[in-house]
Amino acid sequence: AQEETEAALEEAQAELTSLRDSAETSEDDLRAQLAAALAAKARAEREASAALSQAEERAALLATAETELSDAEELAADSRREVESLRQQIETLRSELATLQSLLDVAAEEDAAAEVQIQALGQQLNAALARAA
Repeated sequence: AQEETEAALEEAQAELTSLRDSAETSEDDLRAQLAAALAAKARAEREASAALSQAEERAALLATAETELSDAEELAADSRREVESLRQQIETLRSELATLQSLLDVAAEEDAAAEVQIQALGQQLNAALARAA
C-alpha cells in the first residue's frame, strides 16, 4: 500500500511538474502572442497613420486641383466674354468703315461731277474769252 502511495505520489509530482512546465510554456506563449499582438497593433497604427496622411495629402491635392480648375473656368469665361466684346467692336468698326466708304464714294462722285462742271465752265470761259477777243 505504501508502494502504491509512493507511486501515486511520484505520479502526482510528475504530473505537477508537467503542469508547471506547461503553465510556464503557456505563459511564455501568451507573452510571445501578446508581444506579437502589440507589434501588429503598432504596425497597424503606423499604417493607418500613413494612410491617413496619404488621404489628407490627396484631399489637399484635390482641393488645389479644384481651385485651379475653378480659376481656369473663370478665366475661360472671362476670355469668352472678352472675345464676344471684341467681336462686337469689330462688327461696329466694320459698320463704321462701310459708312465711311459710302461717304467717300459719294464724295468721290461729287468731286467727279464738280470736275466735269469745272471743265465745262472752263470751256465756256475759254469760248467766251475767245469771242470777246
